[in-house]
Parts: sequence; C-alpha cells; structure tokens
Amino acid sequence: MNLDELIKGCIKQKRQAQEELYHLYKKTLFVLSLKYCTNETEAEDNLHDAFLEIFTNIKNYKGNGSFEGWIKRITINKAINRYKQTCYLVPLKHDHQQDTRIDDPDGIAAVLAKINSIIFKPQMGEAYEVKVIKMLNFGAVVEYTDASGNEVLLHVCELAWERT
Repeated sequence: MNLDELIKGCIKQKRQAQEELYHLYKKTLFVLSLKYCTNETEAEDNLHDAFLEIFTNIKNYKGNGSFEGWIKRITINKAINRYKQTCYLVPLKHDHQQDTRIDDPDGIAAVLAKINSIIFKPQMGEAYEVKVIKMLNFGAVVEYTDASGNEVLLHVCELAWERT
C-alpha cells in the first residue's frame, strides 16, 4: 500500500494499515524519541504513546505539509510533555528543628532563609563553570561545578559556550 492508502486505512481503523504504518515509521520515530528521552525504556514508552495519539488523531491530518513531519511533531510533543511531567524529588537532611508556623512573619522569614541557604542561584550576566550532563535539542542539562547537586535545564537561548 502507498502512504495515502495507509492513512485512509488507518482512518477506517483497519489493523493491517495501522501495522504497516507502524513498521514504516517505528525506527525513525524511535530514534527521534531517543533524542528527547533519558533512556531507551522511556523512548519506547514515548513511541508507544505517540503511535496511540497518531492512530487516534489521524482523521485530523489534513494533508497540509508532510505526513512524516506531522507524526514527528506528535512524537516530539509527547516527549516534551513527558519531560515536563517528570518530577525529581531530592531528599533534604532534616536537622530536627522545631516546625515553623507559616502564619508568623518571623517563621516565614526563617523558612525563606532556609530555602535560600539550600538553593544555588546563578546571577544574570555572571559566568559559571558547569559540567554538561545531557545535551537535548532544545538545551542542555548541566550541573554547576561550584554547587554540585544543583542540576538545571538551560534552554538554547540561555547558553553561551566556552569550551575548555
């Protein structure tokens, strides 16, 4: 079947057309998923979710632009949404201080001071030495050398590289 026949078959929810479309694009979309995901398992999950959305919404494909571009955009958006939903929790050492009341202005100030002592805050216009943990198409995850454990995502527009 050619691509137009595959799309029409998928719109009619024909299993053979869906299977052929999957086998036609699975490698391309898996490689694309790997660029946005942290490991192969996550990329496989992203590929699965992307194909589910492709098959669900294929009736909305109007033929404006390439079909491959349309399914790549779905795959990328799935990966980005997956990244945004990932929540990393960092355990903090509890120094067994008495709990602070948040309706007390002094208590609020104490909590903010504690938070500020934990968080590393880079200043605009300053240069910092970082270790690149992972490169992504839209930025990089880096760890500040002077404050290890403070990993952040820097978008491409925020990056100014000086290689050493």
